[in-house]
Amino acid sequence: PEGMALHAQFHKAVLAGCESPALLRIWQALYEMAERYRAIAVRQAGPSRPVADEHDRIAKAALDRDVDAAATLLTNHIERTAALVRDAILKASADGGNC
Repeated sequence: PEGMALHAQFHKAVLAGCESPALLRIWQALYEMAERYRAIAVRQAGPSRPVADEHDRIAKAALDRDVDAAATLLTNHIERTAALVRDAILKASADGGNC
C-alpha cells in the first residue's frame, strides 16, 4: 500500500504543472481504473523491470521542462505496463486460471 501511494504521488507530481482541471480529473479517473491492472503488471515483471530508472528519466525530463521527452517517456512507461498486463492475462487465460 505504501508503494502504491508513492507511485501515485510520483505521477501526480509529474503532472503538477498541468493547468487544466478537466485534464487532471480525467487523469485521476484513468489512474484509479488502471491501478488494479498495474498490480498485475508488477507481479508479472518481478524485479527485472527497472521502474525506478524509468521514473528517474521521466522526472528529469519533467524538471528540465522537456515536454516532448517527458511525453515519450511516459507513453513508453505506460505501454510497457500495458504489455505486462496483457501478457499476464493471456497467460492466465491459457492456463485456465486467474491473474
